[in-house]
Amino acid sequence: MAVVEHLPVLGVAGLLAMAFVIPLLPEGRLPAMLALAGSVWAALAQAGTLFAVLAEGTLVYHVGSWPPPWGIEVRVDLLGAVVAFVVAAVGLFIAVYALGSVPLEIPGPARRWYFCLQTLLSAGMLGLINSGDLFNIFVFLEITSLAAYALVAVEDKLESLEASFKYLVLGSVGSGLVLLGIAMIYMVTGHLNLEALAGAVPAAAEAFPRNLTAGLSVFVVGIAAKSALFPLHVWLPDAHANAPSPASALLSGLVLKTSLLVLVRVTFNVLGPAFAQATPLPMVLFWLSTGGILLGSLFAIAQRDLKRMLAYSSVAQVAYIFFGLSVFTHNAVTGAFLHIVYHAMLKASLFMAAGLIIARTGQRRLGALSGIGRHMPLTTAAFAIAAVGMIGLPPTGGFLSKWYLALGSVDAAKPLYAFVIVFSSLLNAMYFLPLIISAFFGPALQTLAPGREGPLTMVLPTLLLSVVTLLIGIVPHFPLNALAAAAAALLGR
Repeated sequence: MAVVEHLPVLGVAGLLAMAFVIPLLPEGRLPAMLALAGSVWAALAQAGTLFAVLAEGTLVYHVGSWPPPWGIEVRVDLLGAVVAFVVAAVGLFIAVYALGSVPLEIPGPARRWYFCLQTLLSAGMLGLINSGDLFNIFVFLEITSLAAYALVAVEDKLESLEASFKYLVLGSVGSGLVLLGIAMIYMVTGHLNLEALAGAVPAAAEAFPRNLTAGLSVFVVGIAAKSALFPLHVWLPDAHANAPSPASALLSGLVLKTSLLVLVRVTFNVLGPAFAQATPLPMVLFWLSTGGILLGSLFAIAQRDLKRMLAYSSVAQVAYIFFGLSVFTHNAVTGAFLHIVYHAMLKASLFMAAGLIIARTGQRRLGALSGIGRHMPLTTAAFAIAAVGMIGLPPTGGFLSKWYLALGSVDAAKPLYAFVIVFSSLLNAMYFLPLIISAFFGPALQTLAPGREGPLTMVLPTLLLSVVTLLIGIVPHFPLNALAAAAAALLGR
């Protein structure tokens, strides 16, 4: 255990060191290979951490052997270990994909910066998940955000720069609200460490209930802006549609989930379910998430651009997670945690497949992709598997997460909530199924010259990631058992 307890810190420190070194390297393949090595190291470190947490329970590490409140605490519980491993593993698939995608999408001088930002983004996300105090949560949230803003603009196109600026402005507003919320919580508790905060909240709630509620409110709004909860989602479609394809996969599949995990930490670990349920938070999250689920799906149906359709789909899918958190039953929270994992894999796979299709055909317009399955059968099959998962059809993982969300709604005696889940799946089918049918059974493209589907480094991780999502839907013991146990532990606080 002596070596294992260092792994969460070493994983992040290694990524930060590589992000510093990559800009100093000459142009060529060396920056890409170092970024890939960083992703492999992060995945191995998080795998070791996950095994340790499954065997021994929550892992606590005091940086420099300084205990809180003076020192920095790294605290990895079961939920954090599972999500961090998924982030690192999916990030590795995307890093392999980027080896083939970046030379096709990004001008030569900017490629080195892309790999630097990709590595920095991974370090920020893993540091955010593993932090045990609000101060370092905010620090890593900002590292993640700044890297994400720059990744959108790395292609140096007018549309990308405009999307990045919009993301920067709204993200900065969210950061300011998160910082204000942290300050208000600190003001009434005197602590930043999550465990110390959990012990101080009952007294603070009795002495300063309005201050604590106000702090929670601005904190939630800030995280909602970072996570693109409706109606604070307006930055997302442009940012995800105009970023390079591997960056779109990172942003939609991973970045949105890590910022959402901060809300889980504060709501369940710090304030506790009882206090959160006594506030208007559950009802506010329900109505906003319902609006996001329905309107995000309707906007996706109206799109004619492939990546913008996937971007609006992310608005709806992120809202499912907020929806599950608003119900506060074991099954619903388990469904929300499952959706964090499954959506990370499914949406990354969809954006990777979309990038391959765009690189091969030069087309983003949905109407121009009829018959693409005959020219790119592996890529289209990967897209179809992930799309079916997003709809929530069995035996995919997407079905499992939505099933638990619906069960949680029934447990709470709120059948309207379950109806929202079922109806939204029908809306998901309305924009994914016609595209799949047209791709395989529509007239073949006459203008597409015969050739390979794309570089092997792009095709292989895209197909493998889709197959993995299908397998863990068929055999869901992991992550289902771990996340159900994590939900029970958090609700029992």
